[in-house]
Amino acid sequence: MKRILLVLEDYNEQSFIETLLKKIGFDILTLRNDVMLTDNLITFKPDVVIGTGDGLKIKGARISRKVKERGFAAHTVLLFPINKINDHKFMAQFKDEVCIETPVNPRQLIGTICDLTKLNSETIFQKYEKLPISKLGGLNSKDSLTIVSGKPPRASRYQDILKNSPAYEDKVFPKDKVASELVSIREYEKNNPEIKELDKLRQEFVVALYKKK
Repeated sequence: MKRILLVLEDYNEQSFIETLLKKIGFDILTLRNDVMLTDNLITFKPDVVIGTGDGLKIKGARISRKVKERGFAAHTVLLFPINKINDHKFMAQFKDEVCIETPVNPRQLIGTICDLTKLNSETIFQKYEKLPISKLGGLNSKDSLTIVSGKPPRASRYQDILKNSPAYEDKVFPKDKVASELVSIREYEKNNPEIKELDKLRQEFVVALYKKK
């Protein structure tokens, strides 16, 4: 089976993706930082490297550079939150990488790996369908890959917040501005019940993923 190297900063995301991919047969190695990335690229020889795109300690640009600098054959998939995906100026530096939105759509991630590694996606999805997570609904196999040049599937739901969120240059957010933003976010969530439904689905995905067959 194909080898996947995870370099993810968020523990919950790392645990979710690691468990998901192991359950459908991928060989997984997980790193919590990119310090030993080059060594593990040499020894583990991954087919795909999945990394945090813009974390506090892990940077997608650094991952991409390390993968390319010695001509490793591994494909790179970087995960970004929607506000970064929407920042076209920021994302321009990743135009040669596959970039998808996080929290990840399980089917989208699996389909991406299959496309990059030329795996038979039908066989892999058959394994996925046997997992409890696949029975919850909410995400379908036709969801398109979110790439830099594309429009994120859930972008429109957050446009109002993003447009009205000021860019602060200070290292510390002013308390009055934070309070104002929280009020705006709560009002948005109150008027958009789909946000609660999305959060509920994510929680159910995590619970179902760890259930025994």
